[in-house]
Amino acid sequence: MRIKKHILISGLVIMALLGGCTKETPIERIEQVKQVNVVTIDRTYQKETVNYSGFITSKRIIPIVSDQAGQIETIHVKQGERVAAGDPLVTARALDTSEQILYAPFDGVVVDVFLKEDDLFNQQTPLLLVRDEHLVVEIGVTSDDFKKIKNEAIDKVELTINGLLKQGSIDQMSQVPDSNSRLYTVLVKIKDDKNLLLGDMARVTFSLSGVNGIWLPISRILNDGEDYVLIVNTENRVERRNLKLLSLNNDVVRVEGLKAGDRVISVGYSNVKEGQLVNAREALDDKVD
Repeated sequence: MRIKKHILISGLVIMALLGGCTKETPIERIEQVKQVNVVTIDRTYQKETVNYSGFITSKRIIPIVSDQAGQIETIHVKQGERVAAGDPLVTARALDTSEQILYAPFDGVVVDVFLKEDDLFNQQTPLLLVRDEHLVVEIGVTSDDFKKIKNEAIDKVELTINGLLKQGSIDQMSQVPDSNSRLYTVLVKIKDDKNLLLGDMARVTFSLSGVNGIWLPISRILNDGEDYVLIVNTENRVERRNLKLLSLNNDVVRVEGLKAGDRVISVGYSNVKEGQLVNAREALDDKVD
């Protein structure tokens, strides 16, 4: 019996030793490192421009009418002709046979002639349409841009009309916003308005003074309800930076939320997530994902 008991105890000891030897050794996980390209940010000076689109119009467009019915005897002008204030436009014979001459109310251009000689007309029937001498482009600008344009006293404006580049100047700036759009009306006088028509579309560009700041290409800014970029921090890990967009200049935008020296991911950001370890390589060009 003693021998059997000794064998049993020895077996238990051996099993315990074997069990200790089979305990699993923890496996160290190796973190995957992604490759990304970055662009190191710096403060730069950009000449800011403000762009709007509008339509060609005139500050004054009025119909020429008679206060009594009659018959047209002579039309002294034709469509498109420039006239000076006081120039005769139409000579008519009233129903009481008295002669009546209608004159240009201001320096301008004949937009249209509605009747021809010998035509009869009623009281207050438009005979001609006359506009101001100069055409203008009417646009509506935001309050922020209105302040910039006004404060810088811009005297030259660039216009693109029908594919042609023209020069203009600010003619009038409304001091009260439109009650519906809340935009401020700005009229831009066209320096050379020959061969332009009322209703033609124009692109208006105001060149403002330069602004020093952090500027990013619009294509580099991501959005998931908030504007942001992904950067590589000093520990070579991906970090999100939310941005505030301050001003737009063509295809670049001035932002708040970055500082000089930040490394913004330009290639590879779609394959990484926040906190991920990356190998950052300075981009040789300005391409983005």
